[in-house]
Amino acid sequence: MSKQFNRKGFVTIKKHFPADLQVVVAIPKYNNELEYTLLSLVIAESIIVEEPCTEEGIPDGKLYREPRYGACRMNDDIIEICHDELGWIPADEKLNEAYSNILAEKALLEDK
Repeated sequence: MSKQFNRKGFVTIKKHFPADLQVVVAIPKYNNELEYTLLSLVIAESIIVEEPCTEEGIPDGKLYREPRYGACRMNDDIIEICHDELGWIPADEKLNEAYSNILAEKALLEDK
C-alpha cells in the first residue's frame, strides 16, 4: 500500500534545461549584506529555478543549498509563479522587466 503526503514545496529535478532567461536578484539580509539569487526561466517546461549565486551570476559552489524549482506560467506577457499559500502571483519584478525588454527587442527586429 502506498502512502500519500500533503507536503507543499519545491521538487528537485535532476535534468538540464536551457534557460530562456536568467536574471540575478539581490536580496538584502538582516545585517545589511546582499544575498544574490540567480533566477532561471524555462518557458517550455513551465519552471523557474532559484539558486544562490555570486554578484556576477555564477552559481555559488560554497553554499550547500540545492536549487529550488517552482512552477511558473505566462499570463499575457507577465511571468507568474505558483506560491504555496497565495496561488499565482507575478514573478520577481526584475525577471518580468527583462522578459518585457526581450519582447520589445523582438518586436523591433520584426518591424525591420
